[in-house]
Amino acid sequence: MENVESSIQRATEFLKSQLSELPQTVVILGSGFAGWVKKLDVEKVIPYSSIPGFPITTIKGHDGNLIVARLASKLVLVMQGRFHFYEGHSLDVISIPLRVFAGLGVRSLIVTNAAGSINHSFKPGDLMLITDHINHSLRYPTFLNGMQSPGLTPYSLRMQGEARRIAEEEELKIHDGTYIFTTGPSYETPAEIKAMRILGADAVGMSTVPEILSAAHCGMEIVAVSMISNYGSGIKDGTLDHQEVMDTMKSIQDRVDRFLMKLTTSTLS
Repeated sequence: MENVESSIQRATEFLKSQLSELPQTVVILGSGFAGWVKKLDVEKVIPYSSIPGFPITTIKGHDGNLIVARLASKLVLVMQGRFHFYEGHSLDVISIPLRVFAGLGVRSLIVTNAAGSINHSFKPGDLMLITDHINHSLRYPTFLNGMQSPGLTPYSLRMQGEARRIAEEEELKIHDGTYIFTTGPSYETPAEIKAMRILGADAVGMSTVPEILSAAHCGMEIVAVSMISNYGSGIKDGTLDHQEVMDTMKSIQDRVDRFLMKLTTSTLS
């Protein structure tokens, strides 16, 4: 089996041969943001399966493509589908795309996801700007071995300011909050949600933090945004109406797409 460093080298060399110029921004699309691709000037679609050394996503709804698009005359890469620990990928493998992008010269990362609300005031359809996170995986990625962190937040204050300003322009409700990462695939029990709230978490999900850790150690400027897609277990009486959540998210889709377009453009110089 190929080692991670070899995978990174092969994928980087392949993508350099496929790109007309080197990109400076990557966007990772999570649930609730996937439709944004339709608004882009797409130059090329590269399936993950065609990139040597790149992982493959197996989750329904994650298309597994690297989108090469043009925005404000600059080249932008968009991950249409991400990788999760519960798919069987090690955290080393999850780090591969970010380390490849760093090798291509990417300086800015925008990460999006769908997350469950832990904070009682965060409702489905709201956005949450991730201002800090809790790594609840209890598994330490070996790619971080020997790379000490000062413990400061990896999230860019400048890009957070841009995100707040743009959300206000688009009349989107956006909260600052702490995201807690779990490895999944099981959803949380009401007792676990209560414990996470005591720890200081505002929303929970099964992605993003490994990507953030990888990008931070590559020196990227990072902003991360969650779409609150549902209430955490035990927060709302009765069964969550999935159609209600989908209708809420659909009602703000155009504004969310404009938000992401403006936020991405703000990273391009």
